[in-house]
Amino acid sequence: MARGSDRRLETLDPGSPVSSESRLLTDRLRMARIRPEQLLTVSAAAECVGCCEETIRRAYLARQLEVLRFGARRVRIRPSALFAWLERGGKTTAA
Repeated sequence: MARGSDRRLETLDPGSPVSSESRLLTDRLRMARIRPEQLLTVSAAAECVGCCEETIRRAYLARQLEVLRFGARRVRIRPSALFAWLERGGKTTAA
């Protein structure tokens, strides 16, 4: 019996890489449940990056910016998609 409990202690050892990876995954899952990513409207996204709404519309119509569609006309944007678009070179100022 002592042998089985020793194995359990080894897997729960904070220094082992397997337990730290599993803890990291568990923490990420817990954070995903607690804080879902807020969706932005076109006007909120434009305000967030400092450009006009038409710039955001042009970007998602050109398929440069990933959006979520709700129905025929409603569009929402994840902040992570907005910042990914900017990192890929999304233009927010006049050329």
